[in-house]
Amino acid sequence: MTRIRLHAFLLLLLIPAVGMGQDFDLMRQEARKRQAEARAEIDKLTREIQRVERQISEAGNRHDQLHTQFQSLRREIALRNEVLRKLSMELNELAEAMRITQKQIEQEQARLDALIASYKSNLRYLYMHGRVPDLAYVLSASNMKQMMTRAYYLKRFETRRQDQARQIRESQTVLALRITEIEQTRLENRKNLEQTQSERKRMETRSEDQQRTITTLQRDRRNLERRLDDTRRQVRELTRVIEQAIAEEERIQRAEAQRLAELEAERLRRLAEARRITDAKEREEAVARYSSPTSRTAATPDATAIAALESSFENLRGRMRWPVNQGAVAVPFGNITDPVYKTVTYNPGLEIASGAREPVYAIHDGYTGSSDHLIIPGFDNTLILYHGKYKSIYGNLSEVLVGPNTYVRAGDLIGYGGTSRSAKGESVFLMIKRGQDTVDPSAWIQPRQARNP
Repeated sequence: MTRIRLHAFLLLLLIPAVGMGQDFDLMRQEARKRQAEARAEIDKLTREIQRVERQISEAGNRHDQLHTQFQSLRREIALRNEVLRKLSMELNELAEAMRITQKQIEQEQARLDALIASYKSNLRYLYMHGRVPDLAYVLSASNMKQMMTRAYYLKRFETRRQDQARQIRESQTVLALRITEIEQTRLENRKNLEQTQSERKRMETRSEDQQRTITTLQRDRRNLERRLDDTRRQVRELTRVIEQAIAEEERIQRAEAQRLAELEAERLRRLAEARRITDAKEREEAVARYSSPTSRTAATPDATAIAALESSFENLRGRMRWPVNQGAVAVPFGNITDPVYKTVTYNPGLEIASGAREPVYAIHDGYTGSSDHLIIPGFDNTLILYHGKYKSIYGNLSEVLVGPNTYVRAGDLIGYGGTSRSAKGESVFLMIKRGQDTVDPSAWIQPRQARNP
């Protein structure tokens, strides 16, 4: 009877064990990847902040220099806010990595406990029922077939015991590795919290510096009024020049459309005449000459393509890429209460603080007009991309890379952002028009949490 039970026990041991674990490696890798991306962006923003700080320290005490210092501080504060946001994102990803690793530790511990319990159970069974010597167990078989079967199962049982011991050792190794990983993540988490606290203190200091600069600027009313007038005049000039450029482009497009229509009408007239020619060979040559529709010579899309651009622009509201890969909004769209002048001025776009000569990309498919880019006081080199009734305008560019009558795709490099010598410093200006209206670009581009494709 004991041998029967032992034989049944050996059969049970050979049933493959059901795995208890889940594979968390992919989730942990994704969380780590996002954390690494956030850290890389933090490092880049930090380098930009350091460059802005150097510019600030070089500014003197004259009014114009103080105003430059004020603008630089505003960009630095915007960048520091972006660093704090990225630090918060990194902290969330670290917490997610810790949660995943902790879950895996619990799972590995449960698996290890189950393996050890199973191994002990095997040994306990053999001890309680007595271990029949392997050779005696085999030789006591009643026939050769039973002898071969017993020998086979005894060999499988020993292999299974060795495999259990190996699994226990491997599980212990994995568990130790996961414990090391979570301790490392906790250390990174503490560093992140310390950096966040330090960054907040720097932010408070720079905000105090900004307030002192504002106070100093406010003492000189005459220069304040001049600056205010300059700002309003620059916005009016921007609006005037852009509207004039758009009107001229629309006039050119209407003239081109009319020219094409006239050419097409003339082609159809001549084609009709050609079909009335009596000589077969001459008629065939003439019909072939006037059979192809009149084609456009410029890069401007036809009416169907322009309608598709408009539709795509509308459908991608809130999901278009940013014009730069790195940066933060220093001055938002709309009526802005100036912290220096305590007056309300209108900002027709977004001023995005970025690095010197930051690459600037098209936010959507579009085309440039028949004339070259514009140079507008206060906004420097300015490029207009046409998307049907929508237009995206990119200002404060230190260099423009696309010429007239050029079709560009979303994400194409179209120029480089400002430098310390630009009208708005190291920043990029983005403006969007819908017909005659100027709209808030932040409603059309991706939220800052999302990434450019």
